[in-house]
Amino acid sequence: MSATLQVLKARHGDAFIFECEKDEGVFCMVVDSGPRLSSKDIVPLIKELPQIDLLVLTHYDEDHISGFIEYFKEYPEDALKIKEYWCNCANQIEVDSRTTISAYDNAKSFADCLRSILKEHQDVKWTEFIKAGHEYHNNFVDIEVIAPTEDALMLNRSNYVAEQYPAISYQNMRKDLDVSLEELALRETPSKKQVVNNASIAFILRSEGKSYLMLGDIMADDICSYLTGKGYNEENPLVVEYIKLSHHGSKNNITSKMLDIIKCNRFIISTNGGIGNAYHPDRETIAKILYHQRRDISESIHLYYNYTLNEIGKRTVLFNDGEVEKANCIVHENELEL
Repeated sequence: MSATLQVLKARHGDAFIFECEKDEGVFCMVVDSGPRLSSKDIVPLIKELPQIDLLVLTHYDEDHISGFIEYFKEYPEDALKIKEYWCNCANQIEVDSRTTISAYDNAKSFADCLRSILKEHQDVKWTEFIKAGHEYHNNFVDIEVIAPTEDALMLNRSNYVAEQYPAISYQNMRKDLDVSLEELALRETPSKKQVVNNASIAFILRSEGKSYLMLGDIMADDICSYLTGKGYNEENPLVVEYIKLSHHGSKNNITSKMLDIIKCNRFIISTNGGIGNAYHPDRETIAKILYHQRRDISESIHLYYNYTLNEIGKRTVLFNDGEVEKANCIVHENELEL
């Protein structure tokens, strides 16, 4: 019996394959599929899977959904090997055809592709508008969806054309190297508008004694609202073995309040350093984790990167000399299976 999460090399995006093996068989789940730039690496890995019990596309940004758009273009018949789809697409949103919003293009491309496949294969299940509180259980896994809220989904449907993504400038990233991790940990999380990101499907996955909190690109406030509503607090935190950090470790998607009510020492960061004017992960995010006020410094924090720090460091530098050791942090580079 075993359960493993593969963290795929999805460049600046997200792509994961979870598998659980038991005597009676195998459960396979795919979460996101990376950007088009990594599809030549990721599509063959998905093609090798004999079946996919659950496909989760957390949201329809290019760095999460494009791998499957390319996959279905090349292998449309493989729709039959996927038992169930979770995808909150924008197929019901009316938009001027002249729009240049890429998120809509991605959503419509996938929705059109999936709709065409389902028309021919009606036994394939597509569950849309997955939201907080949805559950999925079988002999292999227990999944509890913690986001998005219904309000976030509705806001996404009505306002996504006005989406404005927060970007981290190179100058600010470099300036943060001159600020200690202890000081950065005290900064307030910037308040930014992330309509599409906050419609991300985020969930707790439990299997064979392992537990993963998979956050997509969700904002921290909705995570906190859901967990506190379930009775979690500073004295009774949610305990998980791994957290897949939201939005590739962006400082806009983590708060001290969130860390107050979640107990975890192992954090997964999926990125090769970012693309364009987006530099990920943020040094401030790492600081909040390492110097969270409720952290027991005697317990090591483990940071899992799916690329080497040298590769990530071509775009963003995270640590000064001696900071990793001082914070009792263990860095795992190029870590592809957890």
